[in-house]
Amino acid sequence: LDEISEERSRGVTIDINEKSIIFKNKIFTFIDTPGHTDFFYNAIRGASQIDTAVLLLDAQKYESDFYAGNTKQLISIIKGNEIKNILVCINKMDKVNWEESIYLSIKTLFSNYFNSIHMNNCFIKYIPISAFNGENIKESISLSWYKGTSFIEELVNIKIDYSEYETKPLRLTIKNSAKIQKFKNKGFNLSVKIEGGVLSTFTKDTLRIMPSELAIEIKNIFKLAFSKP
Repeated sequence: LDEISEERSRGVTIDINEKSIIFKNKIFTFIDTPGHTDFFYNAIRGASQIDTAVLLLDAQKYESDFYAGNTKQLISIIKGNEIKNILVCINKMDKVNWEESIYLSIKTLFSNYFNSIHMNNCFIKYIPISAFNGENIKESISLSWYKGTSFIEELVNIKIDYSEYETKPLRLTIKNSAKIQKFKNKGFNLSVKIEGGVLSTFTKDTLRIMPSELAIEIKNIFKLAFSKP
């Protein structure tokens, strides 16, 4: 998902990038966020917009990343945003010959850490993949020791109950904004994620944008529609 030249040249994600796909009649929006400590502000922004976290690990250097603190900081962001569904994707498994021992070592290390910070109530799956070769991404790979499904299949199988959000106070996370020219800078299009409550144009509620405390009124609501690629 790295789109800007600096990201590709440095081999790191700097800003948030989004891509949407349709698979089995479901729409998935992937938000690629930085893992490098220099850009954790953008990682926090990205995590505030998601329902399921995908933690991408390197099978060759997962220990150094973990003990250096980078991975722990990403997990703290996941916990802070109360994300309950986590897919731990162990990448570059082809580089370690799909060794079961590597997979089990990673699973043990992270399971113990999740338990130590009281995240044992989360739904967590560990998925071995090779992103470069596209193995176990869409189609399941045949391994004697791995009985799970592919990354996409695991994603499809996650169930999220949104009914509990409806009873909460209305809270929105603003993802993006753009001025509406015909209103001479008096109107904005806001792209938001509803964190709780119900948003409606019929209630004529006045919302408040923080921290500026700017009061706004909702005039219309548009739902993004995606066509099949």
